Amino acid sequence: MVTKLRFLGSLVLMAILLSLVATSVASGVINVRNPEAVKKGPVIAPPPLIPPGQMGYANWRSDKAIAAPDGRSVAQLAQPPVSITQAIATNFPDIRPEQDATTVSYTILASVRYTGNGHTVLVTTARPSPAAAQETAVFGNKTVKLVDGSTAWVTTGIPGDIPNQVVLVKDNLIITVAGDLPLNDLQTLAGDIAIK
Repeated sequence: MVTKLRFLGSLVLMAILLSLVATSVASGVINVRNPEAVKKGPVIAPPPLIPPGQMGYANWRSDKAIAAPDGRSVAQLAQPPVSITQAIATNFPDIRPEQDATTVSYTILASVRYTGNGHTVLVTTARPSPAAAQETAVFGNKTVKLVDGSTAWVTTGIPGDIPNQVVLVKDNLIITVAGDLPLNDLQTLAGDIAIK
């Protein structure tokens, strides 16, 4: 009897562990490594997760809540400063059908462009494929803590009009806050992201 109970207990424990493994894989938890911890080994440096150029953006009325027409997730500034909300535009790229689970890819779901006082800030939402989420990725050159206590990764000196970016992971999505504002200002904005 004791042997049967131990066997049943082992089966239950095994089922719980398998369930936990299946849940963690299915949830798409994104595997990120801090750049300071990378010495050697395979890591992925994803491409810039912002739409290229200024094409594809449509003006958005500032009195209307930002939401995608098809209900996809849209990261945005929870309380954008008045100084950068003279014009707001959105970009909802066409989403291609999901590739097979073994392909490492990233899909840009949405980008919100805030402009004002000669500055531009982009808040972009991207989703990794299951294979990309499992790969070890590095999203910046330096690890920082945001005002809300979450971890983010920054890159500065990017060629072009958008030289600074802060990347964070929230709700299994990759959020990029990029712009021509000083890095400290972008970090403050990145600590106040809402996903709707």
